[in-house]
Amino acid sequence: MAEHAADHPAPMTNTCTSPLLRDEFAAGMRLLALRSVPGRAASPLSSSMTRPAMTRFDSTSWSLVLGAAAAVPKDQEEFGRRYGPLVRGYFSSRWRLSMQDARIADASQEVFLRIFSPGGPLTRVDKQRPSGFRAFLRGVLHNVAAELERRDRRDRTSPLDSDMLPIDQSEQSPSGAFDRVWAEMITDAAWELMREKAKRDRWAQYRLQVLGHRYVDDMSCEQIAAQISELTVDQVYRLLTAGRSQFRSALMTVLSAHHPELLPEELEQKCREVVEAL
Repeated sequence: MAEHAADHPAPMTNTCTSPLLRDEFAAGMRLLALRSVPGRAASPLSSSMTRPAMTRFDSTSWSLVLGAAAAVPKDQEEFGRRYGPLVRGYFSSRWRLSMQDARIADASQEVFLRIFSPGGPLTRVDKQRPSGFRAFLRGVLHNVAAELERRDRRDRTSPLDSDMLPIDQSEQSPSGAFDRVWAEMITDAAWELMREKAKRDRWAQYRLQVLGHRYVDDMSCEQIAAQISELTVDQVYRLLTAGRSQFRSALMTVLSAHHPELLPEELEQKCREVVEAL
């Protein structure tokens, strides 16, 4: 393959005016790949979740929200499929419970009953509000969790009741429960975009392999070239550079769909926040 290097398109360069710091990006890629690369170990948070296949993410996110708010059945069904893992992941992380725990299912059901209720909060989502839908969903989840926790404290029979909800106080921090599961949802969607584009492109498939070896297996470019004998070290380096750039581009695409009101430099800040939350 080395003799056909001319077939390889020139690697994308990072044109970002305020790029992610390399160590932050590496940490985000490592956690992303740990969850998403087939046959690799899952992250501690993801291991407690049963993740359905990601639905195709596109720019119709706000159309979906508006359709669900208008009680359009197919939009409500897609809304639940898309955001259900995030809702369940939030409660699983906040309460440190298995995704299979009945209390997770009950809390998630309460969230969607409240969201889809006639004249409910979904009908009042403001697309132009800072953080838009993300702020709305976080507010609903926080309110439901707080109500259930108050009910749990009121109903338990003993201060030592082992069945009480074990609240994770880190939810109040910048890297709290919601921030972590939201960041996972965003990065999962970005990774899925890259996978979709790689289906009929052998070089794109090599990029995914190289990213996995670099950020999951912590292999050097020389080690990766030895592992993938068809590639030279120079090609591995270029694939890694292009892969990082394309992952960032996919991340920005997903974020822009969630935050259509933001300017490019504001999306850059959101990109950093996603990486920092992982």
